[in-house]
Amino acid sequence: PSPAPEQRAIYLAALNKIDPEIVNGKDDKAVSRGLSQCQSMKDEKDPTKRVESTNRRFISPNHPDGFGPTKAAFILAAVQTNLCPTY
Repeated sequence: PSPAPEQRAIYLAALNKIDPEIVNGKDDKAVSRGLSQCQSMKDEKDPTKRVESTNRRFISPNHPDGFGPTKAAFILAAVQTNLCPTY
């Protein structure tokens, strides 16, 4: 389910703190990608594979191949903390 407005704002702020290009002014897209990542995490328990899928999913015009493993790990943490903490 979609996050509550307050949780959504916290999630987007977390992504913008990592790198403003992650959201890049497209809040709905960032939330959608986060919710898709939650679905992936439900089935994938391997932390390395979770980071890899995050890096493939979160892209931008200047980062068509993702933001790299370090930022992907931070993005993954923001997703898990704010959108699907039970995964």
